[in-house]
Order: sequence, then structure tokens, then C-alpha cells
Amino acid sequence: MAKRDESFNEFLKNFKAKNEQGWANIIDLSQEEQERRLLEKTPEQRKNEMVMMEEFRRRKNLERYYSYMKEQMKENHADVGERQPLIDMDDEAITRES
Repeated sequence: MAKRDESFNEFLKNFKAKNEQGWANIIDLSQEEQERRLLEKTPEQRKNEMVMMEEFRRRKNLERYYSYMKEQMKENHADVGERQPLIDMDDEAITRES
């Protein structure tokens, strides 16, 4: 439809003529923007980010450990043929502070 619409074609030609010269000068500044934001952070903010990331890592490791242990317990019970109920660890038990 756009090829048949003369008014749209005229608008597009005018738009390109007006704006296309500056398109070649656009640079990807995302890396510079990230570096600028990093340099603007205070040491206290950086420390808080590190503490937060360490806490996320610790919780993820705990979750993996409990999942692994739960699977091991299931395998051991199946191998031995025991009929004792398995200890079910809920999400709160994983993230609860010790």
C-alpha cells in the first residue's frame, strides 16, 4: 500500500532528505554509558551490590544442594526398599537463615 500512496512517498522522501545525513554519525554509546554509570557509583553502593550478589549466589547454591540431597535420598530409599517417609524440604527451609 505504501508504494501506491503518493503522499506517503513524498513524506518519506522529505523525511530522509532532512534526517539521513545525521544517521551515519550515530555511534553505539552503550559501553561508554555503562562505564559512566559504574564510575558514578560510590564505594558504599559497590559494596552493597557485591553483598547482594553474594547472597544471591549463596541462596542458589543452597537450593542446588538441597535439590541434590533430596534426589540422593530418593535414590537411596528406592535402592534399599525402605518405606519410611522422605523429609520434604520446602522453599522456606532453603532460604531460611541458619
